[in-house]
Amino acid sequence: MRLPVTGPLLVALACVASAAAQPSPAAPRAWWGDYRYVWNGGRTAGGSGVVVTYDLRLGADGCRITARGYQTDEVIRCTAVPRAGVLDIAFRSFGDGALRNQYGVAVYRPGERLFSLSNRRGTIWTGWGSYSPWENDRPLGRHFRKVTR
Repeated sequence: MRLPVTGPLLVALACVASAAAQPSPAAPRAWWGDYRYVWNGGRTAGGSGVVVTYDLRLGADGCRITARGYQTDEVIRCTAVPRAGVLDIAFRSFGDGALRNQYGVAVYRPGERLFSLSNRRGTIWTGWGSYSPWENDRPLGRHFRKVTR
């Protein structure tokens, strides 16, 4: 038996579809540009390089992280939230709009801080949150570098 979709359920479905179609909120203009971090994890037992390149794009169309390299190929839609001289990069969804990765795992929660950036006298510092390439926590460091304006 099929039930008709009416009233509050129809409104809720329309809101979900509308939210999914919206672009990511714009990053603060002072941070607009492309940033890159190349993580070198050493070598495998067979001698292959373990390298992943993380590209962060901040602009009028929002925030996006692309990670490609050793056993890594993903896109994350993010939000850039300014607070007291720091820019928090938070999870919004994976590149396809889903909240689960390609393996069906919900790795991050929407709004979860992935990492933070701060600019100290022209040097970008990265404070890692839940999106760290290392297995163990890493302290604040000079990782992401701005590659375009």
